[in-house]
Amino acid sequence: MSEISGFQIENGVLQKYTGRSDTVTVPDGVTEIGSYAFKNKYKIRSVTLPQSVTKIGDRAFIGCAALAELTLPDCADFIGGNAFEECASLTAVRIPHGVSELRRDTFGGCEALSEITLSDTVQRIGEKAFWGCKSLSRLHFPASLTVLETDAFYRCNALTEITVDAENPAFCALDGVVYTKSMQSVVFCPIGKTGEVVIPGGVTAVGAHAFAYCDKLTRITVPESVTAFGAWAFYRCTEIAPVHIPRGVTELPERVFGSCCGFTEFAIPANVTKIGARAFDGCTQMRTLTIPDSVTEIGKDAFSGCNLKAVTIPDSVKLLPASLFCMCRALTEVHLPEGIPAIESGTFHMCVSLKEITLPGSVREVKNGAFTSCDSLQTVSVAAGTEIGEYAFQYSPHVKVVTRSRGTGSQ
Repeated sequence: MSEISGFQIENGVLQKYTGRSDTVTVPDGVTEIGSYAFKNKYKIRSVTLPQSVTKIGDRAFIGCAALAELTLPDCADFIGGNAFEECASLTAVRIPHGVSELRRDTFGGCEALSEITLSDTVQRIGEKAFWGCKSLSRLHFPASLTVLETDAFYRCNALTEITVDAENPAFCALDGVVYTKSMQSVVFCPIGKTGEVVIPGGVTAVGAHAFAYCDKLTRITVPESVTAFGAWAFYRCTEIAPVHIPRGVTELPERVFGSCCGFTEFAIPANVTKIGARAFDGCTQMRTLTIPDSVTEIGKDAFSGCNLKAVTIPDSVKLLPASLFCMCRALTEVHLPEGIPAIESGTFHMCVSLKEITLPGSVREVKNGAFTSCDSLQTVSVAAGTEIGEYAFQYSPHVKVVTRSRGTGSQ
């Protein structure tokens, strides 16, 4: 390894910069910026790379908070994951021709980055590649881009518009929102978009994470042609009114409406048969929820953190998952389905307003943690022979368990 005035170089790879200057010119002949080469050099303001550089390694410039000026060489064809993460002063970047993929967290946390030019060789944008680029307001997808991974633009709160090259075979854009080329599925709505989004008729799916974190939208109009919602599709859309669920949708998948704090009531239509894990988790203003008899399966934490006061789970549901009503602090009345065999751990954790409950005659076990920290709970009616875990009512100081003959109704 040789060291030239602050540069540790081995076989053309710059392994580490040891200098103290805030303006750095990398020597000619260097072909690769190694992983962590400039890690946390937070005083560097400008870096000039020679045209000989073809590769920038993982985390090469991570934490260079003052770096504001950087031109990537035209011959560079590889940029590693997290390469420029937390370069908070970087304002503009042009991706060189030859780079085909922007990996996870490549420009994450680049808060000042307002201009990104993607070359016509970029085929994939990785998960959270541009997370936290808070100054980015618009972006153009080239014809080459065919893969957009989950949350690529997470916390890009100013991003309001995406445009797509007309020759792109995978994507197109309408009113700044990205759809599949065939207009069959919503792919991604920019997080900073405001007002209302009207999904056009003919669209059949709202993709996973499509509207996630769009907390400035007030309404999303879903056409009757939609037959599927992806996981996290409307997650943390905190200002929207309840979304219409078309007749063809049979499942509300994981966290589909999680943290939709604008919901005060929600009626699930009779075409829905499955409610996924955390589907309504964190809907802190939702006081009323109607669940139809068509529902046969409910996932873990489905209603955790909701403001429900009363709820009825239909008899079509044969198993209650763990933590179903966890932290439903306003819950005072709940009707459980006959046929369920057990009350799982965490089901009523911190339901601090619940004073009494009658468990169905089918329940044969109340598991540890089922009713923890239920401060107001006084009476729990169970059928004779029900096994109650030693810690089923931990930190619920006022509980009295009342035993009745098995076979008597729960309601």
